[in-house]
Amino acid sequence: VALLRSSDFPTENHRTQIRNNPYTRPLCLIKKMNDITAKEDLLFQKWRIKRNKLITDGVANPNLFINSKYRVLYILKEVNGIKDTKWDLRTFIKDGARKQTFKNIALWQYGLKNQSKIEKWSVLNKKRSVSFIKTHIADIALLNVKKETGSHTAITKTVEKYCSEDKDYIKEQIDIYNPKIIFCCGTGSMIFNNKIITGLNKWDETTYGVQYCKISEDLTVINYCHPEARVNDNLLFYTLQLSLKEIL
Repeated sequence: VALLRSSDFPTENHRTQIRNNPYTRPLCLIKKMNDITAKEDLLFQKWRIKRNKLITDGVANPNLFINSKYRVLYILKEVNGIKDTKWDLRTFIKDGARKQTFKNIALWQYGLKNQSKIEKWSVLNKKRSVSFIKTHIADIALLNVKKETGSHTAITKTVEKYCSEDKDYIKEQIDIYNPKIIFCCGTGSMIFNNKIITGLNKWDETTYGVQYCKISEDLTVINYCHPEARVNDNLLFYTLQLSLKEIL
């Protein structure tokens, strides 16, 4: 029979304990990760009463989002060309999403995480593989203002109407995430005009003309282009990356 010393018990052992992450996470953090999806689904149930063709969106990987440094939320206009109301943008993002829209979002996320690193465009452009996109969009939250499907090109006036009519739901969804950075991608004016975000009262501007509002130490809102804007991708990337150095 082996005899155990009192020092071998965790409560008495003063040596450094090394455990796997799942066991060392605080219970409140685990609960919060589970809460995100539950809160989203509850909100979408209410929202569907008003918009019965609602397409769900939000956080694909709550664990990665909660543990990310910046907790980034992208607010876009609408989802395009989806007729199936059971389709879920969260699953789509988890699976790697659509290159046309998400190749720029992935690159912006990469730039956000590597602000001190300036690379040539020829190098950056080659990075945008399917695996690169999947990796760098995995920890984002994404909210479409108009949650019913649209065409290839969003009609701004229609999206603005949805923003005005659904603003309470949009506010509630943003509150679920408690983001540190919000990118309004072609949606800045409607979010501002409808007072969706508390404290967003005026825009400041970077040297490069990018509008932003630093609401607090824990929340910055950036008014930027849609990731599929008809502007060269390299101009979108470097303008944003240089602006982030001023903003953050």
